[in-house]
Amino acid sequence: MRLSSRLKTIYDMVPKSTRLADIGTDHAYLPAALVKGGKAEAVIATDLRAAPLKGAERYLRSHGLLERIELRQGDGLTVLSPGEVEGMIMSGLGGGTLVKMLEAAPHVLASLRYVLLAPQNDAYLLRAFFLRTAFALVDERLIQEEGRFYPILCFAPGDALQPYRLNNYSFYEALYVGPFLLSRGGLLMKRYLENELAQTVRIREQIEKRSTYEHRERRLLTFTRQEKLLRRRILALEENARSSRTDKRR
Repeated sequence: MRLSSRLKTIYDMVPKSTRLADIGTDHAYLPAALVKGGKAEAVIATDLRAAPLKGAERYLRSHGLLERIELRQGDGLTVLSPGEVEGMIMSGLGGGTLVKMLEAAPHVLASLRYVLLAPQNDAYLLRAFFLRTAFALVDERLIQEEGRFYPILCFAPGDALQPYRLNNYSFYEALYVGPFLLSRGGLLMKRYLENELAQTVRIREQIEKRSTYEHRERRLLTFTRQEKLLRRRILALEENARSSRTDKRR
């Protein structure tokens, strides 16, 4: 099975491991690739639902991988014990949902050597969550797949504040957009920020129209601040692109 762009990027970011967990594995394509590619000696592949695991079992059996990939049904990290795996992968869910899953199993999280996360949205919630842990953000990459953008974040034990000590960006900018993504820039990054801006404007306008919206003023302030930040970063990327074109003509 050929991996999608998102799964291939996650695959590339996984450190070589003896044993890792893929939470929300679906059909177990990623665990199969990790074992066959020598990235992992063994994988615990989990899913909340029975149907995907049945499909995963058929797929793994046909490739002779059931001895090295263990399938478990359950919710999030609750199917793991502390020290059972070196690292963990979670993707396909929103940032807020992933935070709740991490909060539900602090002892499992504390025992890990790395955590790879590919949220569908609200990646900044994960960055904020890990500031309260002994994990630091060590890498970020950005993928566009089937019209959706996926920031992929890797955390490992370390100084949680270190990635945000950048001279060119405020702490809030680095937290919201991502310090490594900001430093790389590029056209894909600009498209991602434009997409985030469109969503932010839409939500802000919805809040403005609803006078009875719970915590209206606070939420309105938050989204207005995010909108200004995104417009500022998009403008900076456009200016950098113009400067680069000018330099090439010289």
